[in-house]
Amino acid sequence: MKKIISFFILAVGFLHGAYTQNVGPGESLIIVSKTGGVAASITTAFKMVDLYIDGQKKTIISSDNQKTRIAVPNGEHSIYTARGIAKSNTVAFTANSSEIEFLIETTPLTMKVSKINEKALEIASPPQTGRSRNNTRTASGDIEGALNRAADELIYAIEEGTTIAVLSVSSRDRETGEFVLEELAYILVDTGLYTVVDRRSLDVIRKEQDFQMTGDVDDGSAVSIGKMLGANIVITGSISGSDSTRRLRLKALDVQTAEILAMASERF
Repeated sequence: MKKIISFFILAVGFLHGAYTQNVGPGESLIIVSKTGGVAASITTAFKMVDLYIDGQKKTIISSDNQKTRIAVPNGEHSIYTARGIAKSNTVAFTANSSEIEFLIETTPLTMKVSKINEKALEIASPPQTGRSRNNTRTASGDIEGALNRAADELIYAIEEGTTIAVLSVSSRDRETGEFVLEELAYILVDTGLYTVVDRRSLDVIRKEQDFQMTGDVDDGSAVSIGKMLGANIVITGSISGSDSTRRLRLKALDVQTAEILAMASERF
């Protein structure tokens, strides 16, 4: 029995500690902490509370003063906690690309949820851990800066472990198109998250299929070439406009479904 209880406590602790989510576009960050009232002699299981957002259980909160972070879509939401048959008050709130903090006040018999803080998110997402935006690369206003920002959008959308082929970037300036191709492949390799098809393999297929890596490639051809290369995702792009209205567009296609997985458009 002691072993079972210990395992239960460890499992809940793992669940609680792991529940931290990154924030994506059109989302807000909910920060929840718990405090007060329950004596140290009370069992660990009794100190735990279930956290519900929009009527759905999101996680279990056990430790006092430890912040739990949850991403929610922007819009209208509600939040409450429960423990056994007991339920706290329900707090309605509006998420609008903001950071919203709640405090759960607990006693042996009651629970109360209070909204205590709200502010605009200062960054698009928390610091990078694994597959997330890398905000350290976005300062430049030239083609390199546009490429870094666009790459971050794709990286955020593409699952870890994916095999990617960077096929083509159409551009009137061949040198710029080549730069984007090479630099994008480097960025993807540098994340350590993906397998990127080697340029030599691309060159072989390019000669066989007679397509230019700095020219237009339609989605159907891109998917077909991706299958030949053994890729899960193919990326194509374009550079358009002139002078101060130039724009880089990148698109990631799922090779199996031919669906657009992600798109990015950046002005430079």
